[in-house]
Amino acid sequence: MKYLAILLLLLPLGVDAQSKKDFKEVMGKFVQYYNAGNTEMICTLFPSNKDEKCFWRMAEEQGSKSLDEYGKIIAYQYLDKDKTDPEKVTVFRIETEKQGVKAMSFTWNPAISSEHSGLSPPARK
Repeated sequence: MKYLAILLLLLPLGVDAQSKKDFKEVMGKFVQYYNAGNTEMICTLFPSNKDEKCFWRMAEEQGSKSLDEYGKIIAYQYLDKDKTDPEKVTVFRIETEKQGVKAMSFTWNPAISSEHSGLSPPARK
């Protein structure tokens, strides 16, 4: 019984560590695609509903030139999940060549994204 109580206390730490690892993997892929200017691959990480366009594709079509304005992302660091945001976004600290340090956040659905991006969904326990 004592061991069960310890396991139940430590279980949330394992789950959080898994999701932190997953988000770091997604961010790594995002940085790779962003720095290459590959909007199509970014959109595979964050697929939208059939009725919606991918945010990054939409921004590109409207003339946004993020790579020109901010430069490449040269460093990133996982900060945490924003518990105050109803969308449950994950926040990263990024450093760009031209604009310096910024915050970036995103939501990610591993079940949907894994179908398109080649990333594995988190293991279920």
